[in-house]
Amino acid sequence: MPRLSRAERKENTTAQLLETAKTVFTERGYHRSRLDDIADAAGFTTGAVYARFQSKDELMLALLEQRNAEIVRESAEDLSHCKTFEQFVRTEARRLIEYRRDNAKWYLLLLEFWTYAASDPDLRREFAARHNALVESVAVKIGKAAEHFGVKLKVRPIDMARVGSAMSVGYTLERLADPVGVPDTLLESMFALLASDALLQSKKSKPTNSSVRAGTPARTGRRRSNGSAKHATIAKSAR
Repeated sequence: MPRLSRAERKENTTAQLLETAKTVFTERGYHRSRLDDIADAAGFTTGAVYARFQSKDELMLALLEQRNAEIVRESAEDLSHCKTFEQFVRTEARRLIEYRRDNAKWYLLLLEFWTYAASDPDLRREFAARHNALVESVAVKIGKAAEHFGVKLKVRPIDMARVGSAMSVGYTLERLADPVGVPDTLLESMFALLASDALLQSKKSKPTNSSVRAGTPARTGRRRSNGSAKHATIAKSAR
């Protein structure tokens, strides 16, 4: 077996630390975990951890960046399986629901770190940068889907992605509090409503020539009524 280069060994060590950190953080929670715990579980010295990450916050941010990249990769770019923009949105909602169901502990950790980061201006900026990168990647996909299905949006894709993120976080919180009372289908239904409201009326759905002509008889009928009134007046005068 060929000997690994220094760069490859460093990369492997970092990957192992991130995987171990994910396990420790999700099992113990962010605040109850220490870098020493992660180093011990990974079989490294604490110095080896600090050589790659200056703090627990930095390690968590790296883990968050890795997980966000996984979410983007697992979001298929192929739209051929969808026939409409709404079907695309529903498909994405079901995929997200399944992902969150399979990674429930990760989302508990994420919410814990999210609220913690919000109280520290510097950490909040670092967290926001990574979260915004994920939202922006979703916005790009929304824009591509709208173009693919030939629809126009009332709002920018980035705004739609941001609202979708807020709905998703709210759904997750409600689901954690009441798994029975908050069905899996709720998020899909809310995403479908969001998609429906975000669509501009397409040109195909505007009144056609035939529909315009269909309204003509009513106006013609009014003219005939006026004409009938005139004939009645003339006949009355003749009498």
